[in-house]
Amino acid sequence: MNIEDINLGDPPTGAGGDTMRTAFGKTNQNFGAAKQALEDEVQTREQRLETQRDQLIALIESVNGPLPDMRADFKAGSFGFKNESGIFLPCGYSDLVALSAPSPKWVRNAQCELVEVPGGQPAWYHDPVTGEVLGQLIEPEEATNNIRYSSDFSNYGVANGSIADYIASPDGGMTFAHLIEGTSAGSSFMSITSAYYGGGVAGKKYTFSCFAKSDGSDRQLRLAHNGTVFPAAAVFNLAEGTTTHPDGKIEPQGNGVYRCSVTGVASGDFSSFLMVQIANPQQTGTDGLYVWGLQFEEGELSSYIPTSGNAITRAADVVTIENLISAAWFNEQSITFLGECIIDYFDTDVGSFGVFGWTISATQYLRVQIGLTGGRTGEVVLAGRFGSDVLTVNSNLDQVAPRERFKWAFSIDQSSKKAVLSVNGESWEAQFATLPDIANEPIQILPGISGQAYPGIFQALTAERRAKTGAELQELTTL
Repeated sequence: MNIEDINLGDPPTGAGGDTMRTAFGKTNQNFGAAKQALEDEVQTREQRLETQRDQLIALIESVNGPLPDMRADFKAGSFGFKNESGIFLPCGYSDLVALSAPSPKWVRNAQCELVEVPGGQPAWYHDPVTGEVLGQLIEPEEATNNIRYSSDFSNYGVANGSIADYIASPDGGMTFAHLIEGTSAGSSFMSITSAYYGGGVAGKKYTFSCFAKSDGSDRQLRLAHNGTVFPAAAVFNLAEGTTTHPDGKIEPQGNGVYRCSVTGVASGDFSSFLMVQIANPQQTGTDGLYVWGLQFEEGELSSYIPTSGNAITRAADVVTIENLISAAWFNEQSITFLGECIIDYFDTDVGSFGVFGWTISATQYLRVQIGLTGGRTGEVVLAGRFGSDVLTVNSNLDQVAPRERFKWAFSIDQSSKKAVLSVNGESWEAQFATLPDIANEPIQILPGISGQAYPGIFQALTAERRAKTGAELQELTTL
């Protein structure tokens, strides 16, 4: 940087020195040179920092692989996204995810205790035996426990038996009731009349459930309706944790407790009583089983909804990732999404339901969905419609059974107009004509479509602004 010195002249008068105009001209020149030198230095340092940043990112990615543009790991509790400079910024759950969950939800915590999660907070689902967090429980449809008293059985009759000897219940209270068989021949059961559960309507699907535990005997639980309409009776072996009913579920809850349920479609209207029954009574007058947390609901089994005098409805969850998808993601670059989840759905339903994606309207959407054809597993499909253009990538085989973990990924390549879908280590591809106009639309997690939505445990979602091949996706989705 060149500096012009001002000639002050001879003292004391300054004779022979620069005029004021010349002196101010040199001053201006000096300030301009200093400003330019400073700007050059700032630019040089910015370039140096960008180079160091790129080198650091390259080093990190050489060890851990490319960093995603967005990551929402619900299982590990790790969230973040890249800023405009390409720096991956960790963030909190609420910085990335928008949650509408107005109602409280009962789930197991890390100590395998059934606890209430207040409304407005994510419900982290833990393995009921090990306490390991599995992800966020998302229930995209509201549910109602129609049984008026879920754990106070004083309103219900007991045939050929009794209720006594309460022990600690899964919620920490002392309301786990001992259903004891009688000494007379015949069935021993607790009955819930329609006055306490409301009855049912032909053609609708219902689930009847409770928590149960063996009292040390070999007595088995039977959940049934006193009639032939709903459901076919399901028997649960509490000693072995098994059921032979095709639409029955028995899920361990820790400490020898199981949540037992049976789901079915009513063949006619019904109003007769529900039965919580000892399936194999031996008339001892002392043996039986423990029962707690009754629930009768329309649709699939949902999280426990306690009641005390009235039917209670839990509101639906709405989970989205907001405003991180810029227009450039779709209109200028290719994109890859990778997801992992466990979804519970009724084995004999027909139709389809969404797992992930965007739905702007009936003619504008892009989503991963599971199509059901009446079997016990569902086919995963990448489905898109953009006006008159339709994109479908079928997995071409039954991929996902209910209540099983699965991994899926899809990639859209802008240049080749190719869409690739991968599920559990296999991949399929198809061509498309146009890209969806879904810039700045929120990502929907477990949305309901076609009037169907199912609960699930969402474990992870990542996004990258680049296309990947079928082989790459197969490696990513292998369980």
